This record gives sequence, C-alpha cells and structure tokens, in this order.
Amino acid sequence: MMGMYFEFKDSLHNFLIYRWNTSTLSSFVGTIFIFFFAAMMLEGIMGMLASLRDRSKVLPASVKERLLEPISENSPLIGKSKSLTESGEKLIKQKKIKYHIGMSLLHVAKVVVAYVVMLAVMSYNAWVFVTVVIGSALGYLIFGAIQHKITTADTPDTHVINNQDDMLGTHSQTSYEPIG
Repeated sequence: MMGMYFEFKDSLHNFLIYRWNTSTLSSFVGTIFIFFFAAMMLEGIMGMLASLRDRSKVLPASVKERLLEPISENSPLIGKSKSLTESGEKLIKQKKIKYHIGMSLLHVAKVVVAYVVMLAVMSYNAWVFVTVVIGSALGYLIFGAIQHKITTADTPDTHVINNQDDMLGTHSQTSYEPIG
C-alpha cells in the first residue's frame, strides 16, 4: 500500500495507467516534463477561455453600424434612439452560439487536463508535485500576460456588451457609443 505522504523518489510504478513505470532516470525525467507541460497547458487553456469569454462580449463598430437602425420617434429627453434590426439580432445570436461552442470545447479540455494533473499530484511523489507547481506558475506568468494584453486592449471601434438585454437592444440606452 502506498503511503499518504510526499516522498522524493525517482521511480514511479503503475503511474496513472497500468505499466507506466519509470525505472530509469531518463524515463522519470521524461514523465516529469510531461506534467510540467501539462500544468503549463492548463494555464494556457484557462487564459484562452477567459480571452474567448471577453471577446464574446465585444461588438465591432463595423458590425454595429449595420445592425442598428434609427427609430423614427423623437423624445425631448432622449433624442433619436437606435435599435437592433431583426438581422442584427440573428447575427448576434449566431455569434453567441459560436463563442459558446468554443468555450464549451475549451472547458472540456480544461477539465480533462486538470483531472490528469490532479491524479499525477495524488501519486504523492514530491518531484511531480514541485514540477506541477512550477509549471503552473510559469504557465500563468506566460499565458496570464498574453491574456491581460488581449483583454485590456480597448480600441475605439468596439462596444462591450454587458448583458443579454444589451445584446438584443431591449434596454433604455439611447445609442451605442465606442468605449474610450
């Protein structure tokens, strides 16, 4: 029976799958590198998921102008207002579905990689644990910076969509203005 404590061993027996044994140092180092890159990949997937989530809320100005049409009524308090056309609503719904499918696939990949990394750490090999922690930290350092650069780049030709009502044009806002 395996002890429930961390050990600094350089061999693994039946690691995650039957007959995955690391009896030589080179096979052990290879296994360590696999989980180093798996931990980095997990952080990359989470960064891509967050970036995709942020991008799904942005409506480019070129699309925005095609989707909006002026409403004929003038209000002394509001002025001329604009609403989404029917084709605009359909286009936004299609965009949301595409982003949702992409985010769902990334979520499945994230869950699979996270569970495999968790099972590797549960081998109670201290080298595997240290490798996963370092890989996760380095992955966050690399992919977190990329994600931050993508999601904070506010361009004047985009409009952030905050909620479902905003996307469908059923809110009381008078016009869509660029962020900036």
